[in-house]
Amino acid sequence: MDVRALKKVLAFAKEGLPVCLKRLPKQSGFMKLPEYERMLNELAALRNVSQKFEQVVQHPPLIQEIVYQNIGAG
Repeated sequence: MDVRALKKVLAFAKEGLPVCLKRLPKQSGFMKLPEYERMLNELAALRNVSQKFEQVVQHPPLIQEIVYQNIGAG
């Protein structure tokens, strides 16, 4: 996740948006900004941010990982 996206997610989370972080994102790009880790720690510390989807949202995910199987290929 780039720093601009992290800033937006942090701002939305501070406003109360539930955020599920399955794993902590890594800063993209060649030039790493020291503020990235501070913002990530601030985001992870919010009550409405969790690694467990069920703790932040009371409905099914809007976007899910879809696993495709190649059935009958050969």
